[in-house]
Amino acid sequence: MNDPKVVLKKDYLDRKCKNLELPSSLRQLNGKDWYNQQATRAVNQAIGRVIRHVQDYGQIVLVDERFGWGMN
Repeated sequence: MNDPKVVLKKDYLDRKCKNLELPSSLRQLNGKDWYNQQATRAVNQAIGRVIRHVQDYGQIVLVDERFGWGMN
């Protein structure tokens, strides 16, 4: 999150979104949305590496408050 390239990309996208007047259907990703999309993609990719074959088995434990959205 504090990597200089990530900070620059988020700032760039935030500035770009602020300057564009687009309808919501054509809305560009802002910096926060882009970062969340990249993080979700990385988690999904990591989960997919646990099980690669029909006979593989594994356990995936997501221990972070951000993954508790579906729990009561």
